[in-house]
Amino acid sequence: MWKGKGVGKSLYKKLFQMLVEAKFHTIIAGITIPNEASVRLHESMHRRNTC
Repeated sequence: MWKGKGVGKSLYKKLFQMLVEAKFHTIIAGITIPNEASVRLHESMHRRNTC
């Protein structure tokens, strides 16, 4: 229903904006694999894979 509509990206952009305004320096998120849609979302936002 919501896949491919840009909802996740919009929510993340707003969240990151709020965290920057609150002076956060590090943000850590986890993805339960397999979840290709979530991996693609994070990659499209230039997030770094640490594992």
